[in-house]
Amino acid sequence: MDERRSKWLAAGLGLLLALGVLHEGAPRAWANRDTLVIAIPTDIESMDPHLSGGLSMRVWANVYETLLSRGPKDQLEPRLAESWKQVDPTHYQFKIRKGVKFTGGSVVNAATVAGILLEKNDPKSPHTHVSFTKWIKSARADDEYTLTIETNGPFPAALFYLANPMPGALYDMKARKEWGNLKTRSSGTGPYVLDKIEPGQYVQLKRNPDYWGPKPKTEYLRFRVIPEEATRVLALKRGEVDMVLDLGPDALTQVRDDPNIETKVYRIYRVNTLEYNFLQPLVKDNPAVREAIRLAIDRRSIAKNLIGVKGDPADSVVLDVSWGYTAVPECLEYDPQRARQVLDSAGWKLGPDGIRAKDGQKLNLVFVTDFTRDYRNREVAQAIQGYVREVGIGAELKLLERGPFIDTVVQKGAGYHLNIQGWGSPTNEASWWIYTRFHSENQALGAWGTPRTRMPDLDEAIDRARKETNEAKSVPLWHELQRRICKESLMVPLYFANGIQAVRKNVQGFVSHSDEWYGYRYVNATVD
Repeated sequence: MDERRSKWLAAGLGLLLALGVLHEGAPRAWANRDTLVIAIPTDIESMDPHLSGGLSMRVWANVYETLLSRGPKDQLEPRLAESWKQVDPTHYQFKIRKGVKFTGGSVVNAATVAGILLEKNDPKSPHTHVSFTKWIKSARADDEYTLTIETNGPFPAALFYLANPMPGALYDMKARKEWGNLKTRSSGTGPYVLDKIEPGQYVQLKRNPDYWGPKPKTEYLRFRVIPEEATRVLALKRGEVDMVLDLGPDALTQVRDDPNIETKVYRIYRVNTLEYNFLQPLVKDNPAVREAIRLAIDRRSIAKNLIGVKGDPADSVVLDVSWGYTAVPECLEYDPQRARQVLDSAGWKLGPDGIRAKDGQKLNLVFVTDFTRDYRNREVAQAIQGYVREVGIGAELKLLERGPFIDTVVQKGAGYHLNIQGWGSPTNEASWWIYTRFHSENQALGAWGTPRTRMPDLDEAIDRARKETNEAKSVPLWHELQRRICKESLMVPLYFANGIQAVRKNVQGFVSHSDEWYGYRYVNATVD
């Protein structure tokens, strides 16, 4: 733990308490107990499941449901599909739950679900999660409540994708068309509905009175925006918020011994990585540069000294608790001397300013990161900048907020060579980690395959692994892909992420889940 940061945080808490920064009128202890307040670090992008993910999805996943879901122990559970079966290697049949309506009034049946899935694959209706639905070839209603989905070849992970809000969230197409989008309105089938949004302050959800399942025990969920961690911690200690789900290690020390707060550290489905932008010739055409960067970065030191209990050094692009993972020790290799030798051999000569050059081109890279998204992204990026500078690579660091980062990396794919991303996998299996990042069909501008490797032979290898239905044969294929990604330095895994949650002990029934976007964690929660 960084002792200075811990002292600064403690001092900050004291100052905020003295100044009464957190006071919102009446103390939280006197407020309505039928409202569960969750502190979040930034505003959401949108409530539209078609157009947003990340933190926004943690909110709207309580409003929009999927055919299936992952239970507290990661098991598949029925949601809008009461039952399902695999008919043959490329066809799945679902019995849609009867009597369910979107809150906008439209009926949920096989035809409406088929329409939503087809819209997700319609190039005229682009959406943020298009990378995750391309495996669907067709969807049709066999009768009013029987749905058949056909896949583009065998795809063993199909059910897990449908249980994930990114590709699987079902929304009211009629309402969305009528309103233009669902950014500030909602029409879903979930346990909550959107109540109101106060930009920069909070998003409030209200219990869905017509929910088909067990009604939520708490009337309101309020996601309150508190940008500063010290302020979030103090709000929790004072009882002005009921939980903080993404604490840093230093903040953990401030609440760990509080008799009114319960804390938990646990692995979440997230790997943080350093990505290369293969649209840049300096990256794509210079494997020696990519290898040197990987060798120059001390990931173990970053994890120990910057990340702490928030993560562990990553030795693969696949999470260590995911199906299909294998350790690739060379991924964690730290050898700056070898990095220099690799660059020397490739003709990159050290200049008088300490930056290498070749054929008149300076080895200067543009490095962007979203400093608001993952824990200490700013400090991790600065450390990486220092490491690569020591072997003669310049890296101009640009710190961006979430919106500009997505615009630069996801939408435009231009103006940078390196970026840091935290990547979650609600399916918790190898195909999500690899297929969605490295397959060319997911790498168009606007899609989330942001390395944009676009390598036909890599696509073929991924397709073989995805379509292999024999587990004993598919697992070695995924292992080989992980080794290749490391060997060719297509991406640099940084750390496997841990979540740190702090919940006041008067909150009961809250479900802790490694899937950051699990949509039923609050249904049974109460505030005494």
